[in-house]
Amino acid sequence: MPKRKADSDTRAQASSRQQRRNRTPGPVAPARPESMSRVGDDCTQQAPPSDTQSQLFSERQLQQLTEAIAAGFADRGSSSPASIPVRTTDSGPTPDETPPGHKRIWIIGSSIIKHAFLQARSSSYGANLQLLRHNASVFWQGKGGMIWKHVIPKVQSLLNFENPPSYLIIHCGGNDIGQDVKSVVVRNNIKKDLLKLHQLLPETVIVWSQVLPRVQWRGELDHFALERARERLNNCIATFILKLGGKYIRYPELKKANPQLFKDSVHLNFLGNSFFLHRIQQSMQHFISDPNISVTPRLDDCGPWLQYF
Repeated sequence: MPKRKADSDTRAQASSRQQRRNRTPGPVAPARPESMSRVGDDCTQQAPPSDTQSQLFSERQLQQLTEAIAAGFADRGSSSPASIPVRTTDSGPTPDETPPGHKRIWIIGSSIIKHAFLQARSSSYGANLQLLRHNASVFWQGKGGMIWKHVIPKVQSLLNFENPPSYLIIHCGGNDIGQDVKSVVVRNNIKKDLLKLHQLLPETVIVWSQVLPRVQWRGELDHFALERARERLNNCIATFILKLGGKYIRYPELKKANPQLFKDSVHLNFLGNSFFLHRIQQSMQHFISDPNISVTPRLDDCGPWLQYF
């Protein structure tokens, strides 16, 4: 009996000690700062990833991926991007897709040509002047301030990148009138260079585009004298170019420098450019359709709209 009582007392003491330990408060965790509680989950510290999580690819997989990328570059033959040919809107067929019998038309000239191209590109004509239906396309080369001595170097430069054209329309010479060189010298220089172009481009039909009148010539002292010089230049070069087997484009609507057709003393306005483009388009249609036609429009073909001018 005394032994059982002693065991009971021992168990009671141990239970009492255990209860006291349970009632003893442990260390209190520090309160969460107010600023952190506002932020919320963004401030919750995440457990660092295990080794298996951080290692996305094994060494074997990395080796296989490296070999695959290297094989891809080897198949391309070069790590540099391939050049992509760029075509402008309404630019006609590229050399690789040029249909048989296609006719390429170059139009070279001063700012008159430059402004005409800008209007044609945004008009119903398009940059090719609706000549694609005749299996022909147009290549415009207009440069502001161009004078005659620039023509041959320009043609030679273009031949480095383009095949010789079927037709070469030249609209230049107006900026040479009334300058330091006499009119007769200008005419002779143009004829000599046209002969050189004929020899340089034996398969090309050279087309003389009539020099247009101006409201005022640069540095003019006698407006009518310069207009007479322009008319003599056109008549002389037209006769010469026809003897070489070339063509001649006239602009009867622009026969006189009507201020209603010019936006300044030299350049045509929208209406003037419309007449100019119409005559080029109509003339090339005639030349392509009938090689026997050399001058267009005819002297008696002025268009019904001339009654308003």
